[in-house]
Amino acid sequence: GVHLAAMAFWGVVYSLLDAMLPVDGRGRWEFQAAVGMLFGIFVWLVDFQLLARGYFPWLLSVPQFLQIVWHAVFLGLPMALLFTAAERRRSPVAEPTP
Repeated sequence: GVHLAAMAFWGVVYSLLDAMLPVDGRGRWEFQAAVGMLFGIFVWLVDFQLLARGYFPWLLSVPQFLQIVWHAVFLGLPMALLFTAAERRRSPVAEPTP
């Protein structure tokens, strides 16, 4: 329950961030992937470095670099790719011709 509520919150935050991104970047997976992974690192900063230090200090005993990677790859990246797919369904982006 707690993780579902937390991820719903972060999904709303990412949707607000996504709305501020340049229109031409929203449908490009490589742009969204970079933004999403940075967002995952931001979530790690808030969750582990702000909240955990004050309320859940035992969370800091796990390897933090691994937590950063997990947040970037398994939280930010999938979220960004889902938003990319939704944006492409809404308004298809023309692929550049070589």
